[in-house]
Amino acid sequence: MSSSRLPRFLLIGAVLLLMAFVGYRQYLNWQLNRFETSLKAGRQYLAERRDELAEEQFAVCLGIRPEDADVVMLWAEAVMGGRSRTGEEAAALVLPELAKIPDESPLAGEVRMREGRLLLLVLHRPDAAERKLRRATQLDPEIADSWYLLWKLYDLTNRFERAETFFVETLRRTAPGMRAERLRDWYLSQFSQGAANAELDRLMGFLGETETAGDQTVDQRLQDFVSQEPDSLITQTAQAAFFIQLRDRQKALEVLQQLETHPEAYSSDWYLSLTIELLLDLGQLDEAEQLQGKWAAEKDSYSWHRCAGRIDQVIHRDDESAIRHFSAAQKIWPGPTDWSLLHFQAQSAARLGRKAESIRLREEADRIEKVTELELHRDLRILLLQPNSPQAIARMVDFYTRLGRNFEGEAWKSVGALPE
Repeated sequence: MSSSRLPRFLLIGAVLLLMAFVGYRQYLNWQLNRFETSLKAGRQYLAERRDELAEEQFAVCLGIRPEDADVVMLWAEAVMGGRSRTGEEAAALVLPELAKIPDESPLAGEVRMREGRLLLLVLHRPDAAERKLRRATQLDPEIADSWYLLWKLYDLTNRFERAETFFVETLRRTAPGMRAERLRDWYLSQFSQGAANAELDRLMGFLGETETAGDQTVDQRLQDFVSQEPDSLITQTAQAAFFIQLRDRQKALEVLQQLETHPEAYSSDWYLSLTIELLLDLGQLDEAEQLQGKWAAEKDSYSWHRCAGRIDQVIHRDDESAIRHFSAAQKIWPGPTDWSLLHFQAQSAARLGRKAESIRLREEADRIEKVTELELHRDLRILLLQPNSPQAIARMVDFYTRLGRNFEGEAWKSVGALPE
């Protein structure tokens, strides 16, 4: 190529490069306009509950920006709201896309919460849901729904008495105008468990609109949980707890003994305490003591102190140690409502020759038992149909005061201080 033609060649190349750059800029602007137009349309359709149309528009956005977490969540909401798929089909489509959003994303806490909600309420996989929800509370502790769903998950898996932490964290993040409803939910969770789960059982398809919750509802729910997560310690222990509630102790023991080889068995104070107490009740003392020796869960919990106290009382005949453990268990929820702990202490006090102390403990047990009588709770449930009413608030303050629960008592008082 001659030197005279070289500048012309370079000029043509520069022109072509400029044209390509301009074309690329135009393409980017076109894509940006397309993205913004589809995003705006998708939001509008979503607000109008035209979910299938919203899904189409958000899909266009994802084709342009597949890693945009905001758009992924909008798309997921549209997919779940649509009518063209079953809930299970929609969740199966949405969950892999949500999982692609990393924990480093500013929206990760919200995303993990939504994953947990779908796993629990749509796919009925409480074990997997619990892991997602716990992660959500770590990533963004201020999302109230993560704590609330964990609380309800514990209720749905028969761990009512272990949900206090999640209730407290939920209440701390609850708007003042909703606190009475949340406090009512907590009361039902601990003292009227069928009513506590009825709304969610209907949402999950275990209870019809006009049906009343009962043992059949719980049985159906737990069977479904086990079928969805057959290798889960949580689902099977929940089923065993239900069998104990039905007084089918032998069937419960069969389930629990099969779980002893589960890798999480010795680190679960729920599994351990349930099995140990059942073995003690059935007179299998050696097995109970051996299982306690394998306890790898927390040893400053209600479950540990109650089990250790019973082992000391029934097997070791060490009543001083038993009383110390029972007293420690009383200070940890649900210890304040567990009047059986006082009866256990009374038995040990009597064996130690401390008659006056034994009588006092039995009287205190009777007082707490009366606070949990069925007739009282029937009246409270009626009052709580209007939880913000002065009558309901006054009765709940009195109830928790007599129970020795200052946290709930003060919380109900704060509801009474709100403007009407």
